[in-house]
Amino acid sequence: MKKIISTVLVTMGGFTGAATAQAQTAPPPPPATPPATAPAPAPATAAAAPAETAPAPPAASAPSAAPAPAPQPAPGAPAAAGHWWDKFAVDGFVDAYGAINWNNVPKPQNAVPLRQFDTAQGFALNWAGINAAYSSDTIGGTLGLRFGPGANIYNAGADDANGLTYVKQAYATWKAVDKLTLDFGKWDEPFGSEVADSQLNMNYSRSILFTFAQPLFFTGLRADYAASDQLDVKVFAANGWNNSVDNNRGKTIGAQIMVKPADPVVLYIGYAGGPEQTDVQAAPAGAAPGSTLGDVPGANSNWRHLVDFVADINPTKELRFLLNADYVTEEGIGNHSAVVYGGNLVARYAFSDAFFAALRGGYLHDEHGDRVPLVAALPAGQSINVEDFTLTLSYGIGNHLALMLDNRLDIADQPAFYKGANTTDTNKNQFTTTLGIIASTK
Repeated sequence: MKKIISTVLVTMGGFTGAATAQAQTAPPPPPATPPATAPAPAPATAAAAPAETAPAPPAASAPSAAPAPAPQPAPGAPAAAGHWWDKFAVDGFVDAYGAINWNNVPKPQNAVPLRQFDTAQGFALNWAGINAAYSSDTIGGTLGLRFGPGANIYNAGADDANGLTYVKQAYATWKAVDKLTLDFGKWDEPFGSEVADSQLNMNYSRSILFTFAQPLFFTGLRADYAASDQLDVKVFAANGWNNSVDNNRGKTIGAQIMVKPADPVVLYIGYAGGPEQTDVQAAPAGAAPGSTLGDVPGANSNWRHLVDFVADINPTKELRFLLNADYVTEEGIGNHSAVVYGGNLVARYAFSDAFFAALRGGYLHDEHGDRVPLVAALPAGQSINVEDFTLTLSYGIGNHLALMLDNRLDIADQPAFYKGANTTDTNKNQFTTTLGIIASTK
């Protein structure tokens, strides 16, 4: 294994040394849910590249006569009211990429296995996005729309079938009292060190931990209590993992605690648990519309549990580490309980405000092969171990264009990837090169 990894890292250096890479500013620590004046981002999101320092305006010529002083409001008079449109904020972006799978897999078997969004070879659109928010002193609203293949992946399942294919987020916010904010609707899940929008991560591709151990979103009620800059607590009740329309009568509950013991260190511990299995048996073919065969025994008692841990460490301005670990279990999967666990570590170094490099290593264990799909059939209950190693070079052109070059190696202990022109041939590893290009308005 060490020999394989060493060879790959040397190969990555060859690819990345000859390419123009992109970098954006390193993501800030995952923020606590803000008050109603702004939408709550997911943990470990990255900030947009900082605006360049504006040049000082040229000195004005001395006027021939001193201008009359501007009229001042009378003491105690109320400040002038702002415009209604000042309470709205809108931004947009386009995320596209070009990818090469060095396993030389031809079309139509051109999918890149074990990836979340960058699943195609050649040139591809991930998605285009529009974000809008409204805020006032006590109420607000957030809407995030996505269009493209990534939207179909993100909302595959119940949301796609119920008219929410293009809705990434849509929720109302109420600041009930000082430090307490309530959100109701569909919102990004708070767990993990990565998010769905590529430009907010340190690597372009998402890790296997993000893809197979973490939910994408919840729909329900979320409460955030920002006790201080060092402590924040979130609790929520939702329909379930990635379901705006629930498939059972149970609800998923969860919580996350953020602790900041020192300025360079932010720690997160989170939990989510609830039934995720359908609790109604489908009617047989030819049955009357709407009829069912009754309850699925035990469906609402077969809970899925997730425990999530994130450490965000910034020892210097240039150097940042993100550590993420997850443990997932679910009862009633066939004759056993599903067990998935793993972790990843990302180290990023910013060489300048525009250029940085990020190296990620990840591991995932699927005890019974319940969550990680393979291209070759295996005996039932076969365990699977997958590792991913990614080197990303990022470069920002101005404030609105980001280039992210990924060189990535995936290694599995079971046949998980296609290889060569004969699509019946399989392989235990896959090496890809992907260039992501993201244009944004902010």
